[in-house]
Amino acid sequence: KQDVASEEGEADMQQRAEIVLETGNSAKAIGLLDAALAKRPNSAGLLNARCWIKGLANTDLTAALADCTRAVELAANPAGYYDSRAMIHFRAGRLDDAMKDLNAALAIEPELAPTLFMRGIVAARQGNAAASSSDLAAARMLTPSVDRYYARYGLKP
Repeated sequence: KQDVASEEGEADMQQRAEIVLETGNSAKAIGLLDAALAKRPNSAGLLNARCWIKGLANTDLTAALADCTRAVELAANPAGYYDSRAMIHFRAGRLDDAMKDLNAALAIEPELAPTLFMRGIVAARQGNAAASSSDLAAARMLTPSVDRYYARYGLKP
């Protein structure tokens, strides 16, 4: 177990929190990140991880949005953080805001399979079947398991 003060320790904590989430214990995963953020409150990576886990778990969306927004502000490369914030907007029913963040993420990194997948879901909800189909196909080509990952959290096209 590494100290979260190091880059390796921070990455390890993020990975541990995601593994705990996959066991179905979102509260414990968030608790791990709360403790890490107490030691490193301005870590864009840790803020984003807490936002992402809250988004997947569909819990505490107001606080999650604040975490994601702060991560975007702190990050040198915010592509993944825009993606996380889009999840929060999606869970809160703000489809236009979700689409804006997904587009911002893909403008920085055009081949983010998870982002393409979520943009496909949002496009479908907005009634744009052609855009949805295109994004979902691209996401599945890049990461064939993308549907299974998101289905665990109730997210399906």
